[in-house]
Amino acid sequence: MLFQYDLTKSDVEVARALVGEYDGHVAPNLPTTFFQMMLAPNGKIYMTGTSSVNVLHVIHNPDALGLACDFRQHDLVLPARIMWQVPNFPHFRLFDLPGSPCDTLGINGSVAVEEPERSKEMQVALWPNPAQESCIVELRGEEGLTGRWELLNNAGQVALHGAWSESQTTQQINLKSLPPGAYYFILYSDKGHTAEAKLMVLR
Repeated sequence: MLFQYDLTKSDVEVARALVGEYDGHVAPNLPTTFFQMMLAPNGKIYMTGTSSVNVLHVIHNPDALGLACDFRQHDLVLPARIMWQVPNFPHFRLFDLPGSPCDTLGINGSVAVEEPERSKEMQVALWPNPAQESCIVELRGEEGLTGRWELLNNAGQVALHGAWSESQTTQQINLKSLPPGAYYFILYSDKGHTAEAKLMVLR
C-alpha cells in the first residue's frame, strides 16, 4: 500500500490517505511491488519495484491531496531492467518560507515560481508510439493555440524543442538525432497551460 501524509495536519490518522494498492502487475516476470522513491527534476516522484523489473511507478502531482496526486502504477516502461535503486537527484527547488520555524539559517533564497496551470481540456497525443525516425504530435481540446514545446530525456534535459503556431493542430517531430529511450513531451500554451505525453524511441 502507498499512503500520503498531509504534513499540515497534527492528527496522524486524519493526515494519512491511501493513494495506491499494489495491483499484482509483473514486468516482465517479476512483481512490481513498491520500493524506493525519488523526486525528479520535472517535479514528479518515481518509484522502483522490489525486483529487477523494467517499469517505474509515477506520482504525477505529489503536492495534490489524496487521489488527486495521480499515482499510476508501472506507468513508465524502461528499455531495460533496473536493480531496485533510483538515481539520486539533488533537490534544487527549495525556497524560503516566511515565518516557518524550519528556516533558521538566515539564507534568503530565490522566490518560488508557480508552475503553469495544467489545462484539463488541452491534451496532446503522440503517434506512432513507440516511434523510430519521427512522430506526429496532435493537439486536442484547444484551438488557436500558440506556444512552445519541449521533449525531455530521462534526466530532465531538453533533447528537442520548437514553437507551436496558432494555425497548427498537428506537428511532425524528427527523432533521428535522439538515442533510444523514454522521453516526455510538454506543450506550453502562451495562456499558461501545459499538456504532457510520454514517448518511447526505439531503434
